[in-house]
Amino acid sequence: MVFNSLRKNILSASLATMSWLTLSELSVVAVPTATSDVTYTAAGTFSSTVVSGADTLKLAGEPFSLSIIAPTGSKPVANGPGWEMFGPFRMTGEVHSGLLGPTPVNISSLSAQIIQGIGAAYDLFQTSFPVSVIGLNLTINATIFLPPGTITTPGMEPFAATVKLAPGNTTVIYSDSGAATTLTIATGTLTATPGAPPD
Repeated sequence: MVFNSLRKNILSASLATMSWLTLSELSVVAVPTATSDVTYTAAGTFSSTVVSGADTLKLAGEPFSLSIIAPTGSKPVANGPGWEMFGPFRMTGEVHSGLLGPTPVNISSLSAQIIQGIGAAYDLFQTSFPVSVIGLNLTINATIFLPPGTITTPGMEPFAATVKLAPGNTTVIYSDSGAATTLTIATGTLTATPGAPPD
Protein backbone atom coordinates (compact mmCIF):
# COMPACT_ATOMS: atom_id res chain seq x y z
CA MET A 1 0.00 0.00 0.00
CA VAL A 2 2.81 2.43 0.89
CA PHE A 3 4.65 1.43 -2.29
CA ASN A 4 1.57 2.09 -4.43
CA SER A 5 0.91 5.47 -2.80
CA LEU A 6 4.52 6.63 -3.21
CA ARG A 7 4.62 5.36 -6.80
CA LYS A 8 1.47 7.34 -7.67
CA ASN A 9 2.74 10.52 -6.00
CA ILE A 10 6.12 10.40 -7.75
CA LEU A 11 4.60 9.40 -11.09
CA SER A 12 2.27 12.40 -10.89
CA ALA A 13 5.18 14.69 -10.05
CA SER A 14 7.27 13.22 -12.86
CA LEU A 15 4.55 13.67 -15.47
CA ALA A 16 3.78 17.17 -14.21
CA THR A 17 7.43 18.16 -14.46
CA MET A 18 7.74 16.74 -17.97
CA SER A 19 4.61 18.67 -18.98
CA TRP A 20 6.12 22.05 -18.08
CA LEU A 21 9.41 21.37 -19.79
CA THR A 22 9.28 22.86 -23.27
CA LEU A 23 10.17 20.81 -26.33
CA SER A 24 13.38 22.79 -26.75
CA GLU A 25 14.39 22.06 -23.15
CA LEU A 26 13.70 18.36 -23.60
CA SER A 27 15.81 18.18 -26.73
CA VAL A 28 18.97 19.37 -24.96
CA VAL A 29 21.00 16.83 -23.02
CA ALA A 30 22.12 17.97 -19.57
CA VAL A 31 25.50 19.69 -19.66
CA PRO A 32 28.01 18.04 -17.33
CA THR A 33 29.25 20.13 -14.44
CA ALA A 34 31.79 17.45 -13.50
CA THR A 35 34.28 15.39 -15.44
CA SER A 36 32.78 11.95 -14.77
CA ASP A 37 29.59 10.14 -15.65
CA VAL A 38 27.46 7.40 -14.15
CA THR A 39 25.83 4.84 -16.43
CA TYR A 40 22.52 3.40 -15.25
CA THR A 41 21.91 0.08 -17.02
CA ALA A 42 18.80 -2.08 -16.80
CA ALA A 43 18.58 -5.40 -18.62
CA GLY A 44 16.32 -8.39 -18.32
CA THR A 45 13.08 -9.94 -19.51
CA PHE A 46 9.56 -8.64 -19.08
CA SER A 47 7.09 -10.90 -17.27
CA SER A 48 4.90 -12.93 -19.61
CA THR A 49 1.75 -11.87 -17.75
CA VAL A 50 0.51 -8.33 -18.45
CA VAL A 51 -0.62 -6.39 -15.37
CA SER A 52 -3.01 -4.17 -17.33
CA GLY A 53 -3.62 -2.86 -20.84
CA ALA A 54 -3.55 -4.43 -24.28
CA ASP A 55 0.25 -4.80 -24.75
CA THR A 56 -0.11 -3.84 -28.39
CA LEU A 57 3.68 -3.99 -28.85
CA LYS A 58 3.80 -7.56 -27.49
CA LEU A 59 6.64 -6.82 -25.08
CA ALA A 60 5.47 -9.31 -22.42
CA GLY A 61 7.93 -12.18 -22.08
CA GLU A 62 10.53 -10.40 -24.25
CA PRO A 63 14.07 -9.23 -23.36
CA PHE A 64 15.16 -5.60 -23.14
CA SER A 65 18.20 -3.51 -22.24
CA LEU A 66 18.80 0.20 -21.83
CA SER A 67 21.44 2.60 -20.53
CA ILE A 68 21.18 6.18 -19.32
CA ILE A 69 24.31 8.31 -19.00
CA ALA A 70 24.20 10.97 -16.28
CA PRO A 71 26.96 13.45 -15.35
CA THR A 72 27.85 13.16 -11.67
CA GLY A 73 27.55 16.92 -11.15
CA SER A 74 23.94 17.10 -12.35
CA LYS A 75 21.62 19.31 -10.31
CA PRO A 76 18.02 18.31 -9.56
CA VAL A 77 15.32 19.89 -11.73
CA ALA A 78 12.55 19.06 -9.22
CA ASN A 79 12.25 17.56 -5.77
CA GLY A 80 9.84 16.58 -3.04
CA PRO A 81 9.89 14.90 0.37
CA GLY A 82 12.60 12.25 0.12
CA TRP A 83 13.16 12.39 -3.67
CA GLU A 84 14.90 14.41 -6.39
CA MET A 85 14.49 14.46 -10.19
CA PHE A 86 17.41 14.87 -12.60
CA GLY A 87 17.76 15.24 -16.37
CA PRO A 88 17.30 15.36 -19.24
CA PHE A 89 19.84 12.64 -20.12
CA ARG A 90 20.66 10.45 -23.10
CA MET A 91 19.13 6.97 -23.16
CA THR A 92 19.95 4.17 -25.61
CA GLY A 93 18.79 0.60 -25.68
CA GLU A 94 16.83 -2.10 -27.41
CA VAL A 95 13.60 -3.98 -26.91
CA HIS A 96 12.21 -7.11 -28.51
CA SER A 97 8.63 -7.19 -29.74
CA GLY A 98 6.61 -10.34 -30.30
CA LEU A 99 5.38 -8.63 -33.47
CA LEU A 100 8.85 -8.79 -35.03
CA GLY A 101 10.25 -12.11 -33.84
CA PRO A 102 13.93 -12.19 -32.81
CA THR A 103 14.85 -8.86 -34.44
CA PRO A 104 15.62 -6.24 -31.75
CA VAL A 105 14.28 -2.69 -32.01
CA ASN A 106 16.77 0.06 -31.19
CA ILE A 107 15.41 2.87 -29.01
CA SER A 108 16.88 6.19 -27.95
CA SER A 109 15.92 9.45 -26.28
CA LEU A 110 17.63 12.68 -25.30
CA SER A 111 14.95 13.39 -22.70
CA ALA A 112 15.32 10.72 -20.03
CA GLN A 113 14.50 11.84 -16.50
CA ILE A 114 15.71 10.04 -13.36
CA ILE A 115 14.07 10.24 -9.95
CA GLN A 116 15.86 8.86 -6.91
CA GLY A 117 14.58 8.53 -3.37
CA ILE A 118 16.28 7.36 -0.19
CA GLY A 119 14.18 5.80 2.54
CA ALA A 120 14.44 3.69 5.68
CA ALA A 121 12.55 0.69 4.28
CA TYR A 122 13.63 0.97 0.63
CA ASP A 123 15.26 3.27 -1.90
CA LEU A 124 13.55 4.26 -5.13
CA PHE A 125 14.69 4.61 -8.75
CA GLN A 126 12.35 5.86 -11.44
CA THR A 127 12.98 6.84 -15.04
CA SER A 128 10.68 8.25 -17.70
CA PHE A 129 11.28 9.25 -21.30
CA PRO A 130 9.53 9.71 -24.64
CA VAL A 131 10.57 7.20 -27.30
CA SER A 132 9.54 6.00 -30.74
CA VAL A 133 8.99 2.24 -31.05
CA ILE A 134 7.97 0.73 -34.40
CA GLY A 135 6.62 4.09 -35.51
CA LEU A 136 4.63 4.76 -32.33
CA ASN A 137 5.40 7.75 -30.11
CA LEU A 138 5.30 6.48 -26.54
CA THR A 139 6.14 7.55 -23.01
CA ILE A 140 7.94 4.96 -20.88
CA ASN A 141 7.80 5.16 -17.09
CA ALA A 142 9.67 2.58 -15.01
CA THR A 143 9.59 2.38 -11.20
CA ILE A 144 11.98 0.15 -9.24
CA PHE A 145 12.11 -0.31 -5.48
CA LEU A 146 15.66 -0.97 -4.27
CA PRO A 147 17.02 -2.45 -1.05
CA PRO A 148 17.74 0.31 1.50
CA GLY A 149 21.30 1.59 1.23
CA THR A 150 21.55 0.98 -2.54
CA ILE A 151 21.51 4.73 -3.20
CA THR A 152 24.17 6.32 -1.02
CA THR A 153 23.54 9.95 -2.05
CA PRO A 154 20.62 11.74 -3.71
CA GLY A 155 22.86 12.81 -6.61
CA MET A 156 23.99 10.93 -9.69
CA GLU A 157 26.43 8.47 -8.15
CA PRO A 158 27.14 4.70 -8.52
CA PHE A 159 24.94 2.29 -6.56
CA ALA A 160 26.37 0.42 -3.60
CA ALA A 161 25.40 -2.90 -5.24
CA THR A 162 23.70 -4.45 -8.27
CA VAL A 163 19.92 -4.64 -7.90
CA LYS A 164 18.06 -7.78 -8.93
CA LEU A 165 14.83 -7.05 -10.81
CA ALA A 166 11.69 -9.13 -10.22
CA PRO A 167 7.90 -8.71 -10.48
CA GLY A 168 7.68 -7.64 -6.83
CA ASN A 169 9.93 -4.58 -7.16
CA THR A 170 9.31 -3.37 -10.73
CA THR A 171 6.61 -1.64 -12.75
CA VAL A 172 7.00 -0.51 -16.37
CA ILE A 173 4.26 1.48 -18.09
CA TYR A 174 4.29 2.34 -21.78
CA SER A 175 1.61 4.69 -23.02
CA ASP A 176 0.48 6.84 -25.90
CA SER A 177 -2.22 9.50 -25.89
CA GLY A 178 -5.00 6.94 -25.73
CA ALA A 179 -3.88 3.81 -23.91
CA ALA A 180 -1.41 2.49 -21.34
CA THR A 181 0.07 -0.94 -20.71
CA THR A 182 1.60 -1.98 -17.39
CA LEU A 183 4.21 -4.73 -17.19
CA THR A 184 6.58 -6.07 -14.57
CA ILE A 185 10.08 -7.49 -15.06
CA ALA A 186 10.41 -11.23 -14.57
CA THR A 187 14.16 -11.21 -14.08
CA GLY A 188 17.04 -8.83 -14.67
CA THR A 189 19.46 -6.36 -13.10
CA LEU A 190 19.85 -2.63 -12.54
CA THR A 191 23.30 -1.15 -12.06
CA ALA A 192 24.78 2.32 -11.70
CA THR A 193 28.47 2.24 -12.50
CA PRO A 194 31.19 4.87 -12.99
CA GLY A 195 31.96 6.04 -16.51
CA ALA A 196 30.16 5.95 -19.85
CA PRO A 197 29.83 2.81 -21.97
CA PRO A 198 31.99 2.59 -25.11
CA ASP A 199 30.37 3.89 -28.31
